Amino acid sequence: MILANYDHQTGKSCRTIAIRNLMARNGFDWKEDFVFGLGGGFNFSFVMPDKEVESRFFKALSPNLFQFENFAENLGVEYQVITKAEDGFELMEDILRYDDNPVLCEVSPEEYKKETQKEGTHFWDGIKLEGPITSHITEVIGIDEEKVYFCENYSKDVMSVSREIFAKARDTGKDSYLNPHHKIHYYVIPDEFEDGSMEMGVKKSISRNMRAYCDNPNERLGKKAFDSFMENLPNCYDLYGDRLCGTSLKITGSLIKYVSPGMFRKIYARFLEEATKYIGYEDDLKSIASLLKKSDFTWNKLASLFLDEEISVKDRMIGKKCMDFMKTIKDTEEEAVLRMCEVSEAW
Repeated sequence: MILANYDHQTGKSCRTIAIRNLMARNGFDWKEDFVFGLGGGFNFSFVMPDKEVESRFFKALSPNLFQFENFAENLGVEYQVITKAEDGFELMEDILRYDDNPVLCEVSPEEYKKETQKEGTHFWDGIKLEGPITSHITEVIGIDEEKVYFCENYSKDVMSVSREIFAKARDTGKDSYLNPHHKIHYYVIPDEFEDGSMEMGVKKSISRNMRAYCDNPNERLGKKAFDSFMENLPNCYDLYGDRLCGTSLKITGSLIKYVSPGMFRKIYARFLEEATKYIGYEDDLKSIASLLKKSDFTWNKLASLFLDEEISVKDRMIGKKCMDFMKTIKDTEEEAVLRMCEVSEAW
């Protein structure tokens, strides 16, 4: 069973491109940028080294683990997480056959990395991460007696691995965000959205996103994490030394560049530009979008600096170029967030 005429588009985020492709399959041809914003994609995470917890290195990224839930809540779309293991393939076959939709599975791609490399896929080769990626989303578009066929956000190719390998990718046995394992993210897509519901959904997504970012009590998420990154990164070299910081720079540079490109600021900027079609506020939102595009550009420059091993670890962390990039990011994002809060509080 393989979906006929499946138009798989590639994108920056595995979650939002999966939603985009699912919505397009059901007649809603939205851009990934728009879906990203509807899922509350503006976020930040920073973790300091701590031998007692999951990270021995510092790392920063823009997490998007809850965009499925946010997208459903903001638009009022029926959604559930299914975690059945025993009849997992039977369930996937039913969704493919009766819904005529891809199955959005949460996996650890490291489990099938070697198999896809044999088919010429080397996307993961140059990415330096501390541990396995355990919350990646793949779009399953077919199953037969031997293999599972799926699409990834970074490639136009249809990939395939054995059922056994794919089952292991869905249940790595590791303590991770995959718990509970075997996750399938399932939507019931409406035939249409009622008049006014899109305006309400767009406004809700921006205001909820800003509240979550600014008021999150978790020190590792949102504005608290952003402030911590800006304050603590310049001190890390003296605290932890060349070796730990060198590895941390590789991890954070890879996370910014590959896992959350430019912290997704350009994508959120494009969402704001698209949002004006539904809610107006064109001058306000487009000026905020310009700030976020500037931030995105600077984040990518910072990631390239972090990954440049021809420059000493110390200079990559506390040299003038790094400090200039961080000041630009800090000033630009603080202004953008302040203005988004001011706009959304008027609704």
